[in-house]
Parts: sequence; structure tokens; C-alpha cells
Amino acid sequence: MSLCKVGCTRVWGIKRIYEIDPLECPKCKAQMRIIAFIQDEHSIKDIMKAQGIPDFQAPPPIPKFIYAVEAIDELPSYDSFEPSLDDF
Repeated sequence: MSLCKVGCTRVWGIKRIYEIDPLECPKCKAQMRIIAFIQDEHSIKDIMKAQGIPDFQAPPPIPKFIYAVEAIDELPSYDSFEPSLDDF
């Protein structure tokens, strides 16, 4: 896929979702253009460091799901439940 098609698709998606033109200059409102997409991880980190943007931190892992049977030693029995007069 060419750079134009990738860039146009991304810009169109941002315009549609966020209702903002990412290629409009915030100062003078002139139309900007994409000159490159930086995909090299080291280059991105260097640029972020120069701009004072902190490194990305991945969220903590999701805890392992524990089945209710494993979490409770003994399951209560509701079959022998008889309401008392105080319940009414």
C-alpha cells in the first residue's frame, strides 16, 4: 500500500472519529501535509525524549481468572432453607 493511501486512510479515520482535522495547523489553520511515517522504535523513542514525552508503559497484566469453586472452600446449601416468621 502506498504512503498516500495509508496516510489518507489514517487522516480520514481521525477526522471521522474525533471530528477534527489532524492536518490543520492549530496556529494559522493552514492545511499541513504528511511527509513521513516514522515506524522505527528507536527513532520514535529519541523524538519522544527530545520532546519531553515519557516512555510508553504497558498496562499491568490482567489477573488470572479464579473459578468460584476454587475460591470458596465449601459451597453453602440452599436446599434446606426454611424462612422464619421474622423474614416476613
